[in-house]
Amino acid sequence: MVGNTTKTVQDELEVLKKDVTKLRSDVAELVNILKGLGIDKINTARDSVEEEVREQRENLRMKYKNAKERSKLAADELEEHFSEHPFGTLLTAFGIGYIIAKLSGGNS
Repeated sequence: MVGNTTKTVQDELEVLKKDVTKLRSDVAELVNILKGLGIDKINTARDSVEEEVREQRENLRMKYKNAKERSKLAADELEEHFSEHPFGTLLTAFGIGYIIAKLSGGNS
């Protein structure tokens, strides 16, 4: 569950990065379009862009909050598991370390 949650959080952060990049591109495109319009049309379009930016910012804020909450939940679950099974956790860590050492050519 923890690995899946971490991957989901990473996926959500990647989506957020893509959304921000797209938003920057859209704003740049709108600026170029606005150069050709009259003052009234510019003001109307600017208001529309500002509203879109507010909506996207709120959307990104909610996605970030969700990702943060999920990562905290995963960390809490992991901590709870470690505190409930300290000996098993220690043995698992030792076993994984041993296997990695053997696979990487370590002599023990």
